[in-house]
Formats: sequence, C-alpha cells, structure tokens
Amino acid sequence: MSTDEQTNPGNTTNTEPKEEEYVVPSPTSAAGIRAMREADTKRPRVSVLSAPSPFNKPKLSKTVANWDTWLWDMEMHLGSAGFWDYIKDAITVPVPHAEYQPLASANFRANANAARYFLIANVDAKEAQQYNLLAETTPHGLRARLETIYAKPGPTLRLRLMEKCFQTFLVNDAKMIDGFDDLMDGALRSFKNMTVNTWQCLIGARAMGRDPSLAQAKETVIGAMAAAETAGQPDSFTPSHIREILLRHHSDSATVPVALAAQTQARPTVVCTNCKKERHTAQYCISPGGGMAGKTREESKEARKKDREASRNNGNRSANVATTTTAAPATANLADIVHVDSTTPDVPPELLAHAVHIPYEAFAVFTAPDTDALISSDSPSADHTVPFIADSGASVHVSPYRTDFTTYRPIVPRPIKGIGGNNVLATGIGDIVLHTSQTTNLTLKDALYVPNAGIRLVSMKALATDLQIVSHFDDEKCWFTDKRSGAVVGGGPVILTRNLYSITIYDRPVTPSVFATSGPPDLGTWHRRLAHANIQAIQAMARHGLIEGMPSKLSHLPEKCDSCILGKQTRSPVPKKRTEGDGHRATKRLEKVWVDLSGPQSVASRTGMLYIMNIIDDYSSFSWTIPLRNKSDAYTELITWEKKRELEVGHPVITYRTDNGELKSEQMKSWLESRGTTHETTAPYTSRLGYMFG
Repeated sequence: MSTDEQTNPGNTTNTEPKEEEYVVPSPTSAAGIRAMREADTKRPRVSVLSAPSPFNKPKLSKTVANWDTWLWDMEMHLGSAGFWDYIKDAITVPVPHAEYQPLASANFRANANAARYFLIANVDAKEAQQYNLLAETTPHGLRARLETIYAKPGPTLRLRLMEKCFQTFLVNDAKMIDGFDDLMDGALRSFKNMTVNTWQCLIGARAMGRDPSLAQAKETVIGAMAAAETAGQPDSFTPSHIREILLRHHSDSATVPVALAAQTQARPTVVCTNCKKERHTAQYCISPGGGMAGKTREESKEARKKDREASRNNGNRSANVATTTTAAPATANLADIVHVDSTTPDVPPELLAHAVHIPYEAFAVFTAPDTDALISSDSPSADHTVPFIADSGASVHVSPYRTDFTTYRPIVPRPIKGIGGNNVLATGIGDIVLHTSQTTNLTLKDALYVPNAGIRLVSMKALATDLQIVSHFDDEKCWFTDKRSGAVVGGGPVILTRNLYSITIYDRPVTPSVFATSGPPDLGTWHRRLAHANIQAIQAMARHGLIEGMPSKLSHLPEKCDSCILGKQTRSPVPKKRTEGDGHRATKRLEKVWVDLSGPQSVASRTGMLYIMNIIDDYSSFSWTIPLRNKSDAYTELITWEKKRELEVGHPVITYRTDNGELKSEQMKSWLESRGTTHETTAPYTSRLGYMFG
C-alpha cells in the first residue's frame, strides 16, 4: 500500500477511532480503493480463527475470588489460540476498513465476538446476568469491566474469606503445609487494599451474624460498604454509621419477656387447615392446595421426619425446674424450645411434632392458671432475611410464607408470572397485617400465597386502591402517607445490594413461650415406644417387670391405633383380575379406550406444555401420550386422535372410559352422542390398571 493511501488528507472527513484501536485508514485515490478491495477479495487482511478449546479451569466468580489466577489461565489459554490480541488493553490487531475491506472486517468482528462470548461463558452465569456483561460490545472493554468488578474483593467476599480463615485449624498431617499455604493466600486476599476503617466495619458486620433479628441491619451495613467502595470512597462509611444503625434497630425491635404456666394436659390433635383432616399440617398435606400436593403419604412422612430431626439438631436445649404447691417438686424437662408466632391463631404444628420426641414423659401444655410456677424466655424477632419489597410494578401482594397470613383459604393452583422470571403457582389467598410502626398497621387484602416465590412483594397499586395510600420514593428510602390525613403510615430504606425498596416491619413486644411437664406414660405411649407392639404383650412385660422404668400396672386400654390399622390392611379396593360383565376385556381394537389427564406439571416443557393426556386401547394395550398446553385442549386433541385411529381400524371408538375427573363438558357429551359412542366413568383417582389387565 502506497504512502498516500496510509494518510488521510486534510480535506477528508474521518471519524476518529477509539483510543485503544488502530483503524486502517481510507485510501485517497480510486486506484487505492480498487487495490484494497482486490486484496481483500483474494486474501483478507484478517482471517477467522479456529474456536478455542474448552476452558477447564474454574469460572470467574466473586464467591471464589479468583480474578488473578483466572486472568492468568485465560491469557495462556486464549493467547495460544490467537484471541488474546483482541482482549489486550491496547489492541494490536488493526481494525479493517468496513467499506473497502468487507471480508477482513467481517472476520475481525467474528473473532472479536468469539473472544467476547468466550470470556462471558467462563464467568459465573448468575453474576454475568447481574452485571449485564453482554452490554459490553468489545472484548477489551469487557476485560476492563471484569477487572473493575472482580479485581478488588467487596465487603461480602471479604467477610467470607475472613470467616474461612478464622475457622481453619492446622492438623499435624500430610496436608498441613498445603493447608497453611491456602490459609495465608486467603488471608492475603481478604486483606488486599484494606484500610483500618474497612477492617473495623467488617468486624462490626461479622458480629451481627449470629442474631437472626440483626440480619436486615447486617445487609444494610454490607450494602452501604459496597456502595462506598463503588463510589471510590471506601472510608466514607465508618463504624459510627454502624453504631447508628444498631441503635435505631434496637429501639425499633425491643422485646418484653412473657411468662406462661406449666400444667398437665392432654396433647391436642393437629388439624390440617387445607384438607381439615387430623394428624398432619398444611405444610405436609398431599391433597390439592397442600404443601406436598401430588406427593405420596410416604414422601410426606419422610419430609416430616427429616424436618423434626433437623429442628432437634438446631434447637436450643435447656432444663428448667417448675415447682408446684405440692410437697414434692415436679421436674419439667424442656427440649427444643419452639417459639410461637403471636399472629398464629392455632397451635403451632412444630410444637406438636416435637412433643412426640420430648425425652421421657414430656408433654406440651398451653393453659396458665395463676397458681402454677411461671417460667419465661425471650423469643427472637421475626425473620427479616426476606424483607417485604415495595413494588410499583406488581398488581397483587405476594408472600412465600404461610405464617404471614392472618386469614387464609386455599385456592386452585394458578400460575403467577414475573417472579424470578419464571411461572410459579399461587396456592392460597388471604390477608397479611404489616406492623409498620409501634402503633400503625397496614392490612394487605387478598395477598397470594406462593410457596416458591422466594420474595415478599407489596403492590403499590393495591395499597392505593384498597387503603388510599400514597407512595413516595427517593434515592435512599420509600415512605407511605394516608391520602386523607397526610400522616406517614410506613416506609423503609433502600437495600443497596439489590437496589430495591424494603418496608420496615416492627415486632410486637410479645414473647409467647410454651413449656412441658412430666406425667406417667400410659399404655398408648409404651405401644408407640416399642414400635407398635401387641397391647397384651406390653401388659405382660409390665406385670413381670421385664423393662426397667415401666410401671407394673398400666392404665386402661388406649384408643385404636391408626398406624396399626393401616399397616394391617391387606384387601385392595381394586380387584387384581377383571371378571366377566361390564368390566370384561375388549375383544377388538377401539372397542374400549381408556383416557386419563395428569397435570399441571411443576415445570413446563420447552414448548410450554403443562398437561399430559394418556390414551390406552383396552384390547391391544397400546398407549398414546399427548402433551397439552391447557386442560381444555383435551377435547380437540381427542377428536384429532380418534379420526386418525378410525382411518387405521375402520370403525370409531365404541366406549370411552375415564376416571370421572375430566372430559365431561357438554361439548364432549354432544360429540359422543352424535357418534353413538358410550362414555363410562370410574371413581376418581382409582387405579385403572387393576381393571384393564386381567
């Protein structure tokens, strides 16, 4: 290329390129333009590079804090493939002229995009979305953005590294030296670029980690520290600010001890608020609308067992002595204290679950006569780890916690869009009362219970419509005023780590407590302790003193044991073999066809299907599975299916048999009558396999 083709003349307009890019200049003559285009056609200045091999090192992540090692490994990996020149701070590959070197320009863009996407693919997926890395259009710009985000650890990562260091202990074994090296590396990373002020703030934040009631205050501190570092002034947030946050939180959430009495009383029966049956709660209910809808009874029992064990392991064990007016003192063994929510009207199911496992003769009691000894304890504040979020875009209030609701009724599960970017099911509706100050309440009408939501949302539109509340927002907080009086009725700060407006909730100064007292075990208790042994055998063991601690004379016969009755059932309501008559097997194809719908499934398919229609020919046992987007699509899909089968066999379906749970519309009835097809139904949720196969 000639010299005049390398320089722009003074009378030629030229868009100045970015500082780090070198763009091939435009030619100044027709001959130069022609020569450049011919050279690009024959041999483009830039060729397409081969795709790099997979990167087998850990992805870049704030959790791992691996910026230095990740950058080194990535440069070695992409440098050998020729891509690192596109990622350097000062790019060394000249940018081809888009107009006169179209092939080279296209190849350049392909290589640059390949490098950019390769970097993003090796960053933690959630963090890549959080920081919107796809918005960076150049690979070298992306690298600079990654360095800004990951080169300096934030307060959350520093705390995690500190905790890991403080919880690491050396053992005199073969791995001791490696463990020491890792410890020193973690200490160095946690202390990198740290000032004395930052160290003090981190110590203060770490001290809030044990008390659940300080979770929101800790999040506020971490968010403020992160904002200060982002602004380039890490020392602008000081321990004095943390002290003010703690003082404000302490004055807002003071609690008062409350005493309850211990008195012997029979254990109350648990009643499910969903299906109204006894011996389980809505959380473990397998009926529609329950917490384990669609699961089996065994799965529900296993879940309850695991929850009880986990709660026992995490509980606070203590012993308390309660004296009565009698001469002999009565010992109350208290295990696994269960804190009762003051807004819960019913007996907490967690307490009843624990009462079965209290050591020896411990039973839960609830009445409090004045003559009994009083014992009290403080309960922690309500859980604020998932705060209520003020959302101007939500059309309805949402909570994933059943205990938030003061009134509640189950509903047919319906999908809710926009929560976490996915569809989740709402299974209940009711009212939620928010204590926005010591004297003010906000009642959220018709809030939806969405167990898998993962967030509490307060709809600003619903507040304005139902309560005449006016919402206000600025860069630090939100607050709500009564439209009629102008009084402030609530508000809260911005959660800096999430850029969301939270609503401050005040705990009522009430601390309900529940205690246990001892009582002699009856025959039913020993029956359960001995794995549901025979009653007569237990009485014989008592008479002969075969078990230490068992009284020689037990009480009257216990009530019937439901578990024993269920365990001894041997007769099935569905016969294993079909007999002659209405239940006989078909003698030809399409004489009898079984249809059953299942769904909605917990996860939609890639094409949005939520239901499945299963069709089985009784004669051949051949089955068809048809996915459905909506349950109402079953009618049209069934008509399409029958038309195809009629062409194959030569006659229509003679009898359809369903479980009386679907395909009972007037439209379906008219269609069957017009074709002379019989529609038979069985009991809902009854196994059809017992009738189908003799």
